Order: sequence, then C-alpha cells, then structure tokens
Amino acid sequence: MQIQSNGRAEAAVKSAKRVLRGNIGADGSLDTDKATLALMQYHNTPLWDINKSPAQLATGRQLRNGVPTIAQKLMVNKFWGQTLRQRERQMGQQHEKIIQQRGNARQRHPLAPGSSVLVQDQQTKTWNRTGTVVENKDNRQYLIRLQGSGRISLRTREHLRPGNSPTTSDRQGDNSQLMDEVPLTPTPQSPPPPRSPGKRKPRPPRWLDDYIV
Repeated sequence: MQIQSNGRAEAAVKSAKRVLRGNIGADGSLDTDKATLALMQYHNTPLWDINKSPAQLATGRQLRNGVPTIAQKLMVNKFWGQTLRQRERQMGQQHEKIIQQRGNARQRHPLAPGSSVLVQDQQTKTWNRTGTVVENKDNRQYLIRLQGSGRISLRTREHLRPGNSPTTSDRQGDNSQLMDEVPLTPTPQSPPPPRSPGKRKPRPPRWLDDYIV
C-alpha cells in the first residue's frame, strides 16, 4: 500500500514532466515561453479534492497568466489573509517563549585552555573523570586531555565543570559501578544426595479382598 503523500508527489512530478515534454521543439530545445505559460496554467488549475489551485493555497489568489480572468480572482482572499496573520502571531508568540526560556537558562562561563575540569560520564551521569582543556572549539565545544590515559576527547560545555577532583559521591558511584562490572566466580555446588526409596507398604486392590487362596 502506497502512502498518499508520496502518490501526490509522484503525480506532481509526472505533470511537470508532461509540461516540459509537450513544449519541446523539433530540434530538441525547450520553448521556455510556452513552458512558463503551461506552468502558470498548472498553478491556477484547481485540485480535484479541495477545489483550490496551488496558487490559491500558496498566495491566496490566482496568478495572472495568458488566459483572461476577472480582476476579483486576482485579489487576495480575506480569509487567507486572516489565516496568514494568525499564523504569524502564533509564530511570534512561540519565538518569544523560546527567547524567555533561553534567557532564564543558566549561563556557563567559557573555559580557558590549561584549566582543570571535571568530565561527566555520559552513561552514568557522574563526574568521575578529570582532564585539562587543550583547545576551545566552535559551538561551545572543547578538546580535553583526560587525566591518566592522556587521550584527547571532544566535549561540550554542558558536560564539563571547573574543578580538580571528583566528589565523594561520584567516586563512590564509580567504585560501585566497577564492583558491579567485576564478574563473580561461581562457587562449586555439591551434587544433591540420592533419594531414598519410599517406605510405603504395598497393598492389594480391594476387589481382591474376598479372594480365597
């Protein structure tokens, strides 16, 4: 089953190819004037399901082309203008909310090269590693030389904190994580003792009670 939006896109591509193919001259060159008029006519043709042309959906009015039309259709529809202004107001309100949220966010000061920082582990969210800032990059990114391994790592300012050593809770969390990662050696278990046979005394069936030997 094909998605409806993909079907409409393919139909639009077929229409554009048909317009271009129908305006090619005998020498194989494209007649740009006729192709332009054909595309303008296609933009002014109403769609069968909504009875609105692509030009009306995009600009709120019909476009002027080679076919004569009344002047009223060339004017912007008032309902389309109201919808456009409403969308602009909603976009403006959303933009103001984004600015307010960014303004209330905590500002992190830039880190200078050579300063010691704490590096957050992105999996455990603990500040259990230390390093030194090597270089400042764009988009609030830093090259950090990790202490111990000496490996260069690219981190954002969000995952860096000025400091020299991890906190006690982070060290405890790191140690507990290491203890959890150490596989435990399974202790050998002795085989279970053999089951003793039951002491139940067999009895003859009741239908043999009156049987005389």
